[in-house]
Amino acid sequence: MDIAGGTIVQRRPEVVEAEVADTQVLLNEELRYSGLDQVGRRIWQLLATPQTVDDLVATLLEEYNVAPETCRSDVLGFLRTLDEQHLVTVR
Repeated sequence: MDIAGGTIVQRRPEVVEAEVADTQVLLNEELRYSGLDQVGRRIWQLLATPQTVDDLVATLLEEYNVAPETCRSDVLGFLRTLDEQHLVTVR
């Protein structure tokens, strides 16, 4: 699915999650797991409620010292990966 600024993204409710050391571990319905670093964990926290990509990027720009273009590009890539791994819903 194409993800753009107005796209709404949120966690899939069936995803199991746990914190292991400094990593957030996610397990999808296919029993495939993924690990998230600090920024990935923050995005995952924000996706507990439906977020547009634009709102998500705006929040991260307030919290991290990163160029807007880099933030948007990195967030879009990360969300595409989460979608491919069946960890989020995109609409």
